[in-house]
Amino acid sequence: MRSYPKTIHIVTIGHDHVKECREVVTQYYYPQYQLVVNKVLYDPEIEISIEVNPENSIVLKFQSKSHDFTDLSLIDANIPIQKQIKRQLFLFLRKITGKELPWGTLTGIRPVKIAHSLLIKGQNQDQVKNSLAKDYFITEKKAGKLVDLAKLEIDVMYPINKRKAVLYVGIPFCPTRCSYCSFISSTVNNRELLNAYLLALGREIDELGAYLDENCIEISNIYVGGGTPSVLNPSEIEKMFEHIYKHISRRKSMEITFEAGRPDTVTKEKLKVLHEMGVNRISINPQTLNEDTLKAIGRNHTAKQFFESMELARSIGMDNINTDLILGLANETTKDVEYSVRKVMELSPENITIHNLSIKKSSTIKGNLEDFSFTIDSLVGEMNDISEQMLMENAYHPYYLYRQQYTQGNLENTGYTLPGKEGIYNISIMSEKTSVIGIGAGSSGKLFYPEIDLLDRMETVKDIKTYIDTIDQICERKIKQMEKVFHQ
Repeated sequence: MRSYPKTIHIVTIGHDHVKECREVVTQYYYPQYQLVVNKVLYDPEIEISIEVNPENSIVLKFQSKSHDFTDLSLIDANIPIQKQIKRQLFLFLRKITGKELPWGTLTGIRPVKIAHSLLIKGQNQDQVKNSLAKDYFITEKKAGKLVDLAKLEIDVMYPINKRKAVLYVGIPFCPTRCSYCSFISSTVNNRELLNAYLLALGREIDELGAYLDENCIEISNIYVGGGTPSVLNPSEIEKMFEHIYKHISRRKSMEITFEAGRPDTVTKEKLKVLHEMGVNRISINPQTLNEDTLKAIGRNHTAKQFFESMELARSIGMDNINTDLILGLANETTKDVEYSVRKVMELSPENITIHNLSIKKSSTIKGNLEDFSFTIDSLVGEMNDISEQMLMENAYHPYYLYRQQYTQGNLENTGYTLPGKEGIYNISIMSEKTSVIGIGAGSSGKLFYPEIDLLDRMETVKDIKTYIDTIDQICERKIKQMEKVFHQ
């Protein structure tokens, strides 16, 4: 386990590519070190200098109390300088630390998009794998995983239809706040705020739904997320879906997902309403089945409640369930992870999503690093490999993948599925080849222009009270944005 805090000072000279430098250093040293850029510091643990001489070279320096290293590389005029900085800094730190990063220099959220693009441009699978290894230094295993996922993504998303979209509805309320969470949410104890929010949400669903209906935009699938949407009571859930179906056709083939989330919020009455309202996919997420860990991360439920809620969902007729687990939670061992994965698999959920702990900026953990213990990167990597092997040996295969900054072990989050049970919404979101209509405070929509392969972000204010107070302006702005892409 690691202690905090230690400081790395990053110094950039002769260039302004701070983002690229920070990204690489983060992969090697976060979260055990705090990163500070271009400040006057007294005696940092480590100082890393990245100097660019525009005429001919990149000079890298590493200084600590016990080491002093310098490296120089010549600039290639044919390669963007920010890419060269990132590559050379990666190779420099790899040599110093001896640490191999499975994703190499790749730091983006959607690495599958790179493989997707190369396949569409005509490269075969082996060529794509070679390109990924050469350009980004990722391992053969990760490259193969990206290619397989890109092929699945292409099969699902093509042919692209400009007049199709997916709908996201956000409920930014939770029973309590988990220590690792960075989502903008409020506790459900504030019923007055929740009631006002649901009125505003209904207004936005009605306004945007009417526009989509009038312009013949087909909603292919719906996702209700949060927060924890299952904090709503049965009548609130029913009323929300009535707003949705007022202008959006409910079809048998439509995937409709509802994040039931916390097992302690799942009841028979809520599940019955969800089933009656056409929800055909839910998530019930324990994150771990270790009781001590559940308490440590602020989850007010037990493993027993998870098993009971899964049994209840099956009894209601829910035949497509996702379950989330997080690796790298405080003090967990590989045996803890093996236990959680095995016990979840025994219930045969159609999807199992394996997350690796990400130390997010606005989480409780990030704000109190000295109070938490973290699993060492090599152990998290082992946990990830064990989970993948167990799932693959039991008929599960990856169907979507994404990465986050500040993730333990420089790893990824992967959704696994039983054959034919892929979560289409998740594939749609990761491919970025369709428009996403985001509704609710903090929701993030994206309008897709297939002719130029461009996304126009459609953000929503995060503050719940501001959302309520400005709902009319929010609806007006979003409709104007949608007119640019959808208006015939």
